[in-house]
Amino acid sequence: MVASVRLSLNPGTVSEARASFEEQHGGPIADWDQLRPCGRTVYGTSPFGTVPTHAPIQLQRLLSPAWSVTLCGPDGLPDVTGGVTDAVSGARIVGLDYLIADLDSLLAMHTQQGVPHGWRTGLSLSPEDAVRAFFEATSVRISRVPIGHLMWAPGVTVPACMSWQIELEESIAGRYDTGESSHAVTRLFVRRVPPGCMGNEIAFYAADEDQPSAYWFSYPVQPQPIVLDSISVPTVGPLVLRRVRFQ
Repeated sequence: MVASVRLSLNPGTVSEARASFEEQHGGPIADWDQLRPCGRTVYGTSPFGTVPTHAPIQLQRLLSPAWSVTLCGPDGLPDVTGGVTDAVSGARIVGLDYLIADLDSLLAMHTQQGVPHGWRTGLSLSPEDAVRAFFEATSVRISRVPIGHLMWAPGVTVPACMSWQIELEESIAGRYDTGESSHAVTRLFVRRVPPGCMGNEIAFYAADEDQPSAYWFSYPVQPQPIVLDSISVPTVGPLVLRRVRFQ
């Protein structure tokens, strides 16, 4: 991922990604050639199950679990956040060489986004902060270690926006944003408030009782004329979450 981001930010490279990074960041990332992984790298599970192997590799990667990685400049402040998919890769590291077995197979291996100047102290919500925020709001304890859960929601493009799935020692009910009481739950999801995840407010979400058992994806199998195929991918985690308030 470091090499990919540096290549995109290199002023000598013709890249639309550089303009996107700088727009998201709020200005140029001057020390693009000195970016290094920093902070905590966290792992997010996917709400989707196994993707059939005949699906395009980039779709398999898009729906796979992923690692959330933050890149900092020499000042130690985050400039770029991104993800590394936990799926099949055409890249291999041999000694000091980064070998590419199949260039097309690198598609969707990384997701990247510039970190705004207004959010310069860190990115991924830590599991400890997620549990602390929930306990301060409810005084209810958790029963197991939190699990990172990748989000599928508007404005969510990088694994840093994942939520933390927490299991509770006792069931609890709150109120949805729509005003009605929530059903009693023993599992909640904690994340920064959307859109995106570039804010300080931490919120709690419950899985909607009505969840799809599978999701259909379409993809091109022929460019001109365009011919599409589709595939059904089972879900193993919730896709529809509703915000719950306890105060």
